[in-house]
Amino acid sequence: MHYVAFLLDKEVFSQSVRPLMTAADRGDFTAVVTQATEFLSSLGRGKWLLEGLGTSARELGTLEGNELAGFSFLVLLSRHLQGSPFDTGRLDIDLLAEGLAQAGWPDAELRLLGTGNAIPCLLKLEDCPDPLARPDPDDPQWNDRRNYWWWARPLNALRAGWWDVMQLSDLLQRLVNSRASLGANKGRILGYYSTTCRLFDTALKLDRALLYIVS
Repeated sequence: MHYVAFLLDKEVFSQSVRPLMTAADRGDFTAVVTQATEFLSSLGRGKWLLEGLGTSARELGTLEGNELAGFSFLVLLSRHLQGSPFDTGRLDIDLLAEGLAQAGWPDAELRLLGTGNAIPCLLKLEDCPDPLARPDPDDPQWNDRRNYWWWARPLNALRAGWWDVMQLSDLLQRLVNSRASLGANKGRILGYYSTTCRLFDTALKLDRALLYIVS
């Protein structure tokens, strides 16, 4: 299992895709697909930032309809991602969340830390009553063209999500306050704790959201 974290300029991304989403909401996916195609074509083979992380640039030539539109928005999202300045490949926030559950964290905070917001909610947060929820894979609404934005995620990743700056700030403060509760002999959990705190602190200093993919 490989955990990869990216810094995300959320506001710039949202502004850049707003006109494309206006067209997509009318059922016109031409502009977003064209921009995604041009961007991937400008990269060398296998050079896409998200290549192999539960998705592949090859999907651009195999998907159709709302699936293609959602994938195209994921491609355009990747233009606003920056790799973490340090290795997070051995990070496992799930195990950290288990340790924090024993330290008395409430379920809501554990869920936010462990899963983050669903990536498609970066497109339509106002249409996400529960941003942490993921649609059931068997939900027939996946096939509704109005739900093209559901497909804006690496579909074959084990997990993926994101946190905004305010969530990172709140979580980091709670993590710092919980350090003593983890004890001194939690093995890998302390390593995950240190890496998570460092990762969140880095994003906050740069005023960036964080997006992660586990593949």
